[in-house]
Amino acid sequence: MISLKILQVIPAFPPATSYGGAPVVAFEMTKALSDRGHNLTVFSTDVFDESQRIYSNFYKYNFKVFYFKNLSNRLAYKYRIYLSPNFIISGRYVKNFDIVHVHDFRTMLTVVIYFFCRLYDVPYILQPHGKVPIEVNQRGKYFKRLFDYIIGNRIIKNAAEILVLNNDEAKSYRIISKNVVIINNGINKADYELPIKQNFKKKFNIPIEFEIILYVGRINEKKGLDLLIEAFSELCKNKDKIILVLVGPDDGYSEHLKNLSKSKNISDKVVFTGFLNKDDKLSAYVDADVFVTPIYYGFPLTFLEAMLYGIPIITTNAGDRLPWINGTVGIITEYNIHSLEKAIISVLSQKTITEKKDRISDKINEYTWESIVESLEEIYSHSVK
Repeated sequence: MISLKILQVIPAFPPATSYGGAPVVAFEMTKALSDRGHNLTVFSTDVFDESQRIYSNFYKYNFKVFYFKNLSNRLAYKYRIYLSPNFIISGRYVKNFDIVHVHDFRTMLTVVIYFFCRLYDVPYILQPHGKVPIEVNQRGKYFKRLFDYIIGNRIIKNAAEILVLNNDEAKSYRIISKNVVIINNGINKADYELPIKQNFKKKFNIPIEFEIILYVGRINEKKGLDLLIEAFSELCKNKDKIILVLVGPDDGYSEHLKNLSKSKNISDKVVFTGFLNKDDKLSAYVDADVFVTPIYYGFPLTFLEAMLYGIPIITTNAGDRLPWINGTVGIITEYNIHSLEKAIISVLSQKTITEKKDRISDKINEYTWESIVESLEEIYSHSVK
């Protein structure tokens, strides 16, 4: 394939990994495309976390990253509202690229890039990292409906392709556009070392003999973490040496979960670590006995990380679904306390033998960035005029 000039657009980009999995996906995708000879540039904002910013542009790899100043860190971190006047000015450079890949949907950045792509007749790929439909009780639903009515639906309709992570997402976008392609998330195995076992337990004062039920992700009300604590509370009635570890930045829901744990008299058995650096997070996986995410949307990178270390995954049928999980690398169960408790008991009762861990780890070979980027190149080639 001929070398393309590709612009990647995303509101937050590494080292801003506290903004979830999308920045990591965009980074790995950009790096893999650059390694295959394409000319890559990234436009992002200078958000780092809730209070810090990124103060310099990034040229470490074979691509450039421009971090445009964002007016409010608080609005960006808490509400995902990105306001960057300099980014608006930068939009005129869209004409210098063969194709634009946008990693978001309902943001000012997407609207700006959409406008300039249409102005200069440059094709764009839209990868929203989530569903379009608005849930009945979803926060900000009225703003989202207004956004979709004014501009959002046009952004979807005019995209060369919409990249989604599973069939549930695909169905929601096909209501508006036929140009929908499922493309998996990936993982770069070379970036993951094997931490020393028990390091995580020692750091967080967890007894060596305790079994760890692990969640990694944002502490958000949409993740079903209240159900996880309820199921864990039931589990504690019949099992002593277990602990629930919730790893990830607070999305305004930690206090509720801590109060729930206290009301169940299990607060001493529920650990909230907050955001962890990469080494500590990987140490958590290595020491964990089961990985639980009650509700997810898309294709969480945390699933791939758990698989890499041979940790069985438990999820439910309440959110999106990746059917290959069930019976291969874990269990998909009903969304209720009893079913989730039963699934955790089932995994913990099976002493994790080497053969089982190896089978889970081997599944990861289907999700390397090398194979995913080959598919992405085909999508780009069909889209470029």
